[in-house]
Amino acid sequence: MSGHELTEKFALIRLDIAVLYISGYNEEFVNDQGPEDLDRQYLQKPFGPNAVARKIRTILDKPVFAGNPS
Repeated sequence: MSGHELTEKFALIRLDIAVLYISGYNEEFVNDQGPEDLDRQYLQKPFGPNAVARKIRTILDKPVFAGNPS
């Protein structure tokens, strides 16, 4: 199963899930994949530990979407 397929399955359960795509592809390609209404963040390879820590902090600091009925 690809990351995009996994994201689609998660979206059926929880639309408020944040997704961090890590890929060697460019961000435009990644954003063209998967459900549009998810909070998708992107980190392009290669990256160091500080870059991934900053990206995760950004995701965790975002407000949670309150519209999910689950």
